[in-house]
Amino acid sequence: MSSADQNVRAQIVTIQRRAALERERADQCDALAARYEKRTATAADSLRALRGRLARLHRDAQSRHLMAADLHELLAARMEARRECATGGPPVLMEAVANVRTGSALAMLGGRTRDAATVAASDATAQASHDLELVMAEGPVTDAARGVAVVAAGAPEGAGVAISLMADTLTRILIGNSDIAGPDVELGALRMLGEITQAVVHQAIGMISVQCGCGIEDAGDLLAARAFADGRPVRELAEQVVRGHAAFAFG
Repeated sequence: MSSADQNVRAQIVTIQRRAALERERADQCDALAARYEKRTATAADSLRALRGRLARLHRDAQSRHLMAADLHELLAARMEARRECATGGPPVLMEAVANVRTGSALAMLGGRTRDAATVAASDATAQASHDLELVMAEGPVTDAARGVAVVAAGAPEGAGVAISLMADTLTRILIGNSDIAGPDVELGALRMLGEITQAVVHQAIGMISVQCGCGIEDAGDLLAARAFADGRPVRELAEQVVRGHAAFAFG
C-alpha cells in the first residue's frame, strides 16, 4: 500500500470514528430528551414549560448529531469507493450533502458583501446556479449573505427548518470535530468541501482592476457583465483572463 493510499485510508478511518461519535452523542441526547419528556408530563405547572423546552433542545441536538453522522458515513463511503476505483480526487463533502437533502448543493463562505471567498458545488447544476447569481447580483445565496439569515427559494413548506438544520450541521463539521483526529489525518475544512472555485475569480477581478484602473467592486461587475453578454460561466471567463486570453483594458 502506497503512502498516499495509507493517508486516504487513515482519513476514512477518522471520518468513520467521527460518525460513531456523532451517533453516541445522538443517543445521549435521546436519553436526556426522553427523561425530560417523562418529567414534563408529571411536573408542576411552574416547571412544565422549562422541562418541555429542555426536551425540545435535546431533540434538536439529537437531529443535528444524526445528520452529522449520516454525512460523515456518506463521505467515508465515497472516499472508499474512489480509493478502490483509483479515480482519485479529493473527498467531496458537498456530494454527500446533496445526497442527503437534494439533488444539488452549494456552500459559500464569505463576508457581508456579495463576493464569496470560497464556493464549493456538488455538481454542474449547483455551480451554474451560483454563476447566475454572480451575473444577476441577486438570488437566495446573495439574499442569505446580505441578510445573515436562512433563505429558501422554491422549496416546499417546512423546508426552511431542514435547510437551517443542514447549514448548522455542515458548519459544525467544518469547524469542529478536531478532538478525535491527529494532525496527520485531520482533513482541512475547505478541502473537505471539494473543489474550491473562487480563487481564479478573485485573481481575475484583481487583474481586471489593474487593466481598467478601477476598484475591485467595479472590476467584479465588469467580469459578471461580460460573462452574461458572452453567455458563459463566470469562472470560465475568469480563467481566460488569468491565462491572458481575455482582456478588459479600455482602448
